[in-house]
Amino acid sequence: MPVLAFHGFGRTGADFHVFEAALGDFATIHAFDLPFHGDSPSPSERAGQPFTPAELRDHFTAFLDHIGAEKAMLIGYSLGGRVALSLLETMPERIARAVLIAPDGLKPRPWYRRLADSPWGRARYRRFIEHPERVHFIINTLHRLGLLRDKLHRFIIGQTDSIHKRRLLHDVWLSFRHIEVDLPVLADRLRTWLMARAPEHPLFLCLLAELALQVGPPLGWAGRFSYDRNRAYPHTLDLKYQGARLFVDVARIGSLAKGIWATNTADRLRAAGTGPGRSAEDIAAEVEGFHLVQRFRIQQQLATKDYEAANRVDPASLNPLNRLMLKEALKQARKMQARLRQEYGL
Repeated sequence: MPVLAFHGFGRTGADFHVFEAALGDFATIHAFDLPFHGDSPSPSERAGQPFTPAELRDHFTAFLDHIGAEKAMLIGYSLGGRVALSLLETMPERIARAVLIAPDGLKPRPWYRRLADSPWGRARYRRFIEHPERVHFIINTLHRLGLLRDKLHRFIIGQTDSIHKRRLLHDVWLSFRHIEVDLPVLADRLRTWLMARAPEHPLFLCLLAELALQVGPPLGWAGRFSYDRNRAYPHTLDLKYQGARLFVDVARIGSLAKGIWATNTADRLRAAGTGPGRSAEDIAAEVEGFHLVQRFRIQQQLATKDYEAANRVDPASLNPLNRLMLKEALKQARKMQARLRQEYGL
């Protein structure tokens, strides 16, 4: 089966040479240099006449026809993920499967679309290529004030610290601005595909269960709270990683195994929790445990402005009743994991 591979911003198709050893025996990898990258042309006029999803569809449909392939696999990283998502939406009948690695395009950015579509916005962008000082000053100021996270600050400055990088960013962002997908429609298609196939692949579900069981509730053998080794936030529990995630993972696996369409974790627990030896009270206790963990998370997020501490709760800061409730909620998560372990023989 042919593999169509699309690289990330500022990279080239050569990045996919690393897959040759793993895929070369049963697939042909067609790694493309996207426009403005590698050996592909740099059509600067595309900033005013951007690529469209229909163009990409027609181009890659013709390519598959040319090589005599009915279907292909997609691999897309970052910017290439945006291209792959577009092809999933416009030519799903020609796509056998897709692997998306940190894909761009999953988060709508209406401000970017409006700015890029307006003559005024494009003029400001062109000026930024030659004179980045004012924009860099604003970005650095936001970072110093704590309004821009370190990772995003490093990315923006790192991708705009030379005129070549700024011109590439300008050309790519404006030329690809119409390559957007209808995310709800695409999500429904992917969910329909997954729900139909997951129950037929117990190994896939078993691997999901193994991943879910790599993290357990922060409770010791004596039922006391156990703390991780986070030096910045000692004597705290991460109620996202070691709390809500435990419920979410079990609910997801249960819904996939039974072909349940629900996306809300509580609804999944209710629908997938039925079975031999399972009472309505058992299911209600699991749902209540999940809601309690979420409540403590929300309370912490409202009480702190520290992004890194948003999900960390110090049990000593809770009153005795709330400490007991949190402990009982985590015990529910432990019971759910025990059932998952038994079900998949792990």
